[in-house]
Amino acid sequence: MLKLSKREQILVGSSGIIVLLVSVILFLAFGNIEHEEVADGELEWLVTGGMENEAETIEEEVRKFIVVDLKGAVERPGVYEMKEGSRLVDLIQEAGGMREGADERQLNFAARLFDEMVIYVPYEGEEEFIQDYEASRIEQDGKVSINRASVEELQQLPGIGPAKAMAIVTFREENGPFEAIEELTQVSGIGAKSMEQLRELVSLQ
Repeated sequence: MLKLSKREQILVGSSGIIVLLVSVILFLAFGNIEHEEVADGELEWLVTGGMENEAETIEEEVRKFIVVDLKGAVERPGVYEMKEGSRLVDLIQEAGGMREGADERQLNFAARLFDEMVIYVPYEGEEEFIQDYEASRIEQDGKVSINRASVEELQQLPGIGPAKAMAIVTFREENGPFEAIEELTQVSGIGAKSMEQLRELVSLQ
């Protein structure tokens, strides 16, 4: 067995310590780089994902608002941005209430508001404005608005009787306005065959 001198033993020991220290330093250095790369990747994912989520949230918030044109016997007539699902009473309150002489008997304060709706608050004796408002639920091109039409108006559509018309109105009251005509198939009693008959006869406006 080779016997090392004391000096050689010291050199060998020192070399071993140096190798050990270098190994530890390299491990920590490369381990830290890898950790930083992972952290950067996580940060990029968080930033990108966060921006996408924020954009989706903003888009959802935009969809939750509607624009309504209010005219007639109110304190502040004009175009109002309202939350989806708001009622006529909410809009009139937003406009500062009704003016003296307004005929509130002709209004349905519980009526749900829809996007692009025009509402006229009549003065006493202005019956014709209510008729125009009712007629506005049917588009000028003859299509029936499934978001505005009454139970009676919906029955003008082929295959839609009182029960199905009421089901359509109930569905939109419980779920909000239809966002696509195809959503009619979610209404009880309306299947794919009925949908094909109705597709060209109805609108969302």
